[in-house]
Amino acid sequence: MYRIKLKTIILLILCLGITIPTNAAVSVSDGSAFVTKAEFSADLNNLSNRMAQLENSLDAKIDSLVSSYLTRNGIWNGSRQDIITPTFTIPVRGSFNVVSGTNDYSVTGAVQQLFKANKSGMAYVNESWCIQSGLSANNWRYGGLLVAFNAGNGASDHKIFLTVYFRNISTNTLLVSWLLGSANGSPNSADETSAKRYGLYIPVPGSEVYNSSIFFVNKDDIYGYNYQCGLFISSAHVDKSSAYNFSNSPIVLRFKEVTVY
Repeated sequence: MYRIKLKTIILLILCLGITIPTNAAVSVSDGSAFVTKAEFSADLNNLSNRMAQLENSLDAKIDSLVSSYLTRNGIWNGSRQDIITPTFTIPVRGSFNVVSGTNDYSVTGAVQQLFKANKSGMAYVNESWCIQSGLSANNWRYGGLLVAFNAGNGASDHKIFLTVYFRNISTNTLLVSWLLGSANGSPNSADETSAKRYGLYIPVPGSEVYNSSIFFVNKDDIYGYNYQCGLFISSAHVDKSSAYNFSNSPIVLRFKEVTVY
């Protein structure tokens, strides 16, 4: 019995002797495994840079694949259209009679064919306008005769506009408008007791001024344009027996290029 106890005590001493230095060694090793704040920050920065590089690489690959697909299917490739009526002159008109019972004296031009779409998509029209070459007048005018004002009050709500409208001729649909100019006002005269001439003027450029119009098109549909010159005159001051005209120099519209994307 004594020997058994002695052996037990010796074994316990040996176990304790082995365990204590081993734990001490692990503790020292664990201390060297900790990193400093600077090292941790550097590791995070390195990881962030690698993630950014990976993201940029993926974005570039996706962009390349999408661009290749769109180009292959003709979506990025603009298709030039054959222009049917590249130039049109808004003519100088003579007098025309005022329609009784209305204040709207608009004149609308016939629709001109511009192009037949060879693909569906977004059409970009490059266009310009100016006074007809060789002419010096720089305005577009409606002129007429006003009767004596009622009760000494002048009319100030006379209006004029000149607009080009783009249309789908195949479906008879109005698409977008291109406003060339507009004006409003009243005659300037101290004498309000007698009839007098008056005019409303739209400035027109002497050299080409460029513009772009954008609208959706369908393949094989025909697209065109026409102009409208509108005039609104206060009926209380219009001499119904008089005639009106818009005059001065003709306006030239030029359609440079039409591309469908």
